[in-house]
Amino acid sequence: MPGRLARCAAATAALLPLLAAGSPAAGSARSGAGGLQESFAAAARQYGVPESVLLGVAYLESRWDAHGGAPSVAGGYGPMHLTDLRAATGGPHGSGAVGLHTRPASGAPLVGDPGLHGDAPASTGVNDTGARASTGQQFAVAGRRGDWTAIWYLGRKAWFHNPAAALTALPDDGAALSPRPGAGPVRVYGRALPEASAYPEGVEPEEPRPLPYELRPGQRYVVGDTMPGEHFHAPGLTDETGAASRVIRGRTLWHQIQVGHRTGYVRAADVTVVRPRSDGQPNV
Repeated sequence: MPGRLARCAAATAALLPLLAAGSPAAGSARSGAGGLQESFAAAARQYGVPESVLLGVAYLESRWDAHGGAPSVAGGYGPMHLTDLRAATGGPHGSGAVGLHTRPASGAPLVGDPGLHGDAPASTGVNDTGARASTGQQFAVAGRRGDWTAIWYLGRKAWFHNPAAALTALPDDGAALSPRPGAGPVRVYGRALPEASAYPEGVEPEEPRPLPYELRPGQRYVVGDTMPGEHFHAPGLTDETGAASRVIRGRTLWHQIQVGHRTGYVRAADVTVVRPRSDGQPNV
């Protein structure tokens, strides 16, 4: 499948110079000899992508409308509605994510994600988020070396290229947490559940199951929300006591954190939170 996607992208790029220069504006892609139909057929033959796939994608994107070579209101070019001419021609292009490496070097391996891959390495596949930090996510800085910045990510340092002349991440203030001194590694959970004593009689307590990640002493992670554990008990319209389904809330507090390309939860009792002062300096 990745190979097919790559071939489809290459075929799309091959279409762009002709289509952006001026192709039939609208209507069926199968009308007009020597026009749009022949472009799709040629790209399909060259890159091994079924012509029907190219036609289907183009129809969904633009109804086969090339806009006379001008960009659409959304900035897309040609029937394929490509939004970045440089990407189509193989040049540099923007992205909403950065790759994360084990060392501050572009040739270093990507960080691993045991929750996604076990012991297998991460990849640059479009659906592989194991070694990727995206726009809008916040992480605590773990170090800097030259043009590279490290963040705490999935229990380890993860490095990305962040040159001062062209920053890929912006500095910010925010609350962060670390394991309490002497507490040892802190387990991360996928759900913030109430303690067993919070469950009423007749309702089997849900057992918290940790994710394959740990926060180790000295590491820091950005705090999202803080909440008591909750569980929605919904066996049906009513439970065995005749009561309606309910939300069970406990007293145990949890902190939500950005642990990788996902959110996780840690028990508040296991960590110390550091919050910034109003002047931007950290304050416990």
